[in-house]
Amino acid sequence: MTFDTQKRLGARDPKTPEAAPDYWAPALAEIFAMEAAADQAILAFRERVLPNGLVPPQDIPDWIARTATDDGPSTMYVTVPLSDDGKPLFDPSPKRTPVSKYPMGWKQVLLSYAGPSDKAVSVIPVRSDGTLGELWHLATKISDRYG
Repeated sequence: MTFDTQKRLGARDPKTPEAAPDYWAPALAEIFAMEAAADQAILAFRERVLPNGLVPPQDIPDWIARTATDDGPSTMYVTVPLSDDGKPLFDPSPKRTPVSKYPMGWKQVLLSYAGPSDKAVSVIPVRSDGTLGELWHLATKISDRYG
């Protein structure tokens, strides 16, 4: 992913430090690790994707980059306005309906991560049916329990 793409997607420059250290992070990491060790979906993911054990913390950024390449292009989600009967409010054929007449948008799911020596969080868009998309869903499931 190029630097321009990272900026467009809201990624931080890896050299930009966080505002302040998070003193609760180690405790939360322990809690998340205990929950992960008891979650059947996470255990199945680890067995299938990481048969040789967890990725060492210092290798996480490289593992994520390799896995993103293996997964392929990230998934793009498009928001399209629908009428009451569920049909699009515009005709996508040329010269039918000006696209700007109806608000539409797009998004990508971004996996956030950091290596042990990183001063900032990095993000990468993921493919929903790829390994990193599955990892994002599993991580979100645990983190959502704590708001």
